[in-house]
Amino acid sequence: MKCIKYTLVFFASFWAAVFSVKAQKQPESRKTENMLLQEKLFIDAMREKIIGDEAEAISLLNELVKKDTDKKNAAAHYQLAKIYINQKNGLEDALREAEIAAKMDEKIFDYQLFYANLLETKGEYKPAIKIYEQLTKIYPDKVDLYIQWAFLLTKMDENNSALKVYNKLQLQIGIQPELSLRKYQLHLAMNKPKLAEEELLQLSQTFPNDIAFLLKLADFYQNQKRGDNAQKIYTQVLQLDPNQPEANLKMVDFLRTQGDEKAYLNALLLVFENPQQTAENKVQTLAPLLEKALKTTDKNYKMAVFNLAEKLQQTHPDNNFARFYYAQMLQDAQKYDLALELYMQTARNFKNNLEFWRAGLETALAAGKITELNQLATETAELFPNHSLGFYYLALAQNAQNQSQKALVNAEQALLWANGDVAMQKLVYQQMAKIYTGLNQPEKAAQALQKSDKLQPK
Repeated sequence: MKCIKYTLVFFASFWAAVFSVKAQKQPESRKTENMLLQEKLFIDAMREKIIGDEAEAISLLNELVKKDTDKKNAAAHYQLAKIYINQKNGLEDALREAEIAAKMDEKIFDYQLFYANLLETKGEYKPAIKIYEQLTKIYPDKVDLYIQWAFLLTKMDENNSALKVYNKLQLQIGIQPELSLRKYQLHLAMNKPKLAEEELLQLSQTFPNDIAFLLKLADFYQNQKRGDNAQKIYTQVLQLDPNQPEANLKMVDFLRTQGDEKAYLNALLLVFENPQQTAENKVQTLAPLLEKALKTTDKNYKMAVFNLAEKLQQTHPDNNFARFYYAQMLQDAQKYDLALELYMQTARNFKNNLEFWRAGLETALAAGKITELNQLATETAELFPNHSLGFYYLALAQNAQNQSQKALVNAEQALLWANGDVAMQKLVYQQMAKIYTGLNQPEKAAQALQKSDKLQPK
């Protein structure tokens, strides 16, 4: 309540000050009869606005406008615009009132800026640009006005004019990162890489110890297929910070681009040992290498990627993808016990990722860990009750444990949810044949095999 009280006192004081100026030019009687009435209507309207009754506030402000026979009450129109813009489909009404306020009192900064913002919202950039241009003449030290002026020029594809605005601002404030980067992006958009390069060079020379600008320059060179230039910049970065993660990784990547795969993989190992290099960067780097390693027969390549995955998991033991990638390489190397342990940890951390559970189930089966397979399959079936995977492996585990009837029930459940998955249907029928064989029902076993043979994957 105190906040509302003080707000109302502020508005009352503000309005009284406005009318005191007008009173110097008007008879005392007019101040009493008209000005004070307008003041009261304004204060009442602001009270209604504050307590949330915008309809009543609009009504009072419109009544005030009618009383304003001198057409000088810009504040009332401004407040109407502020209310209208918050209402559904109120942009047109807000624009109308904001325009009246802005033209009625051109000296009030807020009126001009609000009107320009509304014009921009409607997509009427040209008149908004004129307002910003005019405001920069009145308020030359307000940097945001130049930035918005230039931005609207780019919206109208007037990029050269926008650059002139940026250059005008730069003469006033000097070389500043935000401004230089805006110019850099604009040069790129205009397909002028030489000028874009000059902006980054100037920025990095002005702030020689700021690694971020050097990395931006190196990234630019790489995008321009100028690898040698990029390498020089990364070398400069590493002189400033020998452990800088991105620069280290990029320097190593040059070995790959030069075709020296062995040297690349060996150098990567040093990067993967560095705890300052983020796990995310390492995971992203390892992913394509691991995919190749799982397909290739090159033992040396497999071992190099295995070492990378192992180092990643050691350096970032709590990262689930580091754990999962290492488990994949362990599985490929037939080191099933540790692979299964890591898969189970990962699957239970990412309970909704079916592929993690699938990897664990396949590894448990390959390792002959039937008890663990039963446990994992049970958890998978509970987490994914509408998917065949858990039920299939549960049937397989139960059959291996001589629980044939339970296995048959879960095999039938797997078959139910395998609708449309021909590969899974074939596996389930084959498993059912084994179960029926164990139950000494050779005819049903033969029928299950026959159904499996008839299925042809699409």
